[in-house]
Amino acid sequence: MNKIIYPTLDLFLYHQREGLTENEVDIKTNHANFWSNLPKNLKVDLAEEAKAENTEYVRLLEFSEAAKKQKQFFFTASLGGYPIEASYYPIRLNDTYALLFDSYINDKVQPQPITCLRYLKTLANYKTANLGTTWIISGYLPPSSNSENIAKELYKEFTGKDWQNPQEGKFLGATVFEIWQSPQKWEDIEKENHHILIFLYPKLQIMEKTSGFYKLWLRLFYYRNKVIWAYSESRKCNQQLHNLVTEIASTTHIIENVWNQKGSGKTRELEKILQSHPKKYFNCLNKINQLEILQKIINSNLASYQFFIKRIKDESQYITEKNVMLGKTELIFLEDFSRIVEQEYQYKIDKDYTNYSSTAKVLESQINIIRGMIDLDKKESDRTLTNTIIIASTGLATSSITASIISQKLPSPTAKSNAITVEQAFGLSIGIGLVGVAIAYLILRLFRKVLLK
Repeated sequence: MNKIIYPTLDLFLYHQREGLTENEVDIKTNHANFWSNLPKNLKVDLAEEAKAENTEYVRLLEFSEAAKKQKQFFFTASLGGYPIEASYYPIRLNDTYALLFDSYINDKVQPQPITCLRYLKTLANYKTANLGTTWIISGYLPPSSNSENIAKELYKEFTGKDWQNPQEGKFLGATVFEIWQSPQKWEDIEKENHHILIFLYPKLQIMEKTSGFYKLWLRLFYYRNKVIWAYSESRKCNQQLHNLVTEIASTTHIIENVWNQKGSGKTRELEKILQSHPKKYFNCLNKINQLEILQKIINSNLASYQFFIKRIKDESQYITEKNVMLGKTELIFLEDFSRIVEQEYQYKIDKDYTNYSSTAKVLESQINIIRGMIDLDKKESDRTLTNTIIIASTGLATSSITASIISQKLPSPTAKSNAITVEQAFGLSIGIGLVGVAIAYLILRLFRKVLLK
């Protein structure tokens, strides 16, 4: 069985403090969730956090009475018969909480079986994060050890799985393996985003020289995980906008059917459809704005990620030049992440933003079209009502005039002549009135045809 000396497990954990929109309730919830990763007596209240003058990098334990103003809180444990030392190093990075949890078997001489890693994992296993995590497994090798075989066993012990597509590099003479794949199911990023690095050093002295890099790793992995989180949020926006587009297409068919139907009631149905459109339009704009914000988050964090890769490389080179016992540093696998972001993540968000911005314009046009349909239908109804009134009035006027004339011919109570009867007069006035209605109708039709020409 392969063994490793001074096995160490480091967890880099990132938890959101403030979301895309600041909300006091959300901040309190995020604060409570982050501090649940640490012992209760170390917790720092929000009011104490607020005392920090610069939120870009806040060592949170400096505000903790239990930690006695230390930057890092150390403790010891014994699991599986192994003497273990561990420490918490929580910080705030602007809108994010970060935690470095460091644990190791406190024996720098005796080789330990790979299975000891499970006890280190036990101490860190309950910890949660909503922005992502990165793990570093490290140690130095007994003589004549095969670094790749040991790395495979360490990964298998830690995850219970065989590794796939490991990327190899060098760091100050250590052999480094990175195991990570871009998530396939972006809706469940906490389970999908597994980022593990294994550092295997040839000597203890070289391993001890790298301790000063942990704060740089903490920042580097923060920007990396923030990019992945922002992209996962953009996929949620994309899905919501896609659903909205499908709904808009369905609504278009409904509008066509309503407009083509005969009879009254068009206006009422169109108004019902129109009532939900402002909300859809607002949701569409809101999601498009979120895409733009997430795009900027990815761009800025990628730039910071690239900056810290350069810092790590520059400091590694500086240390190597001063100490000949240290080996070279090659971190191409970390730079590959930049390529994935630029060629895949940024490209897709740019495309989504362009496409859905056009969708917003379509939705706005649809609202205007429905309003136009309603106005047109109302005018048509008003015109029909006006025509009816004109025709009825014409008939009534003709009938009234006829009745007035005929009334002159009505017989007096005593006269006996060729005068018509009341019944005859009434029937004659109605008949003449109907003729007037017909004439008015024909005139209006003729007038409407002239207008349409």
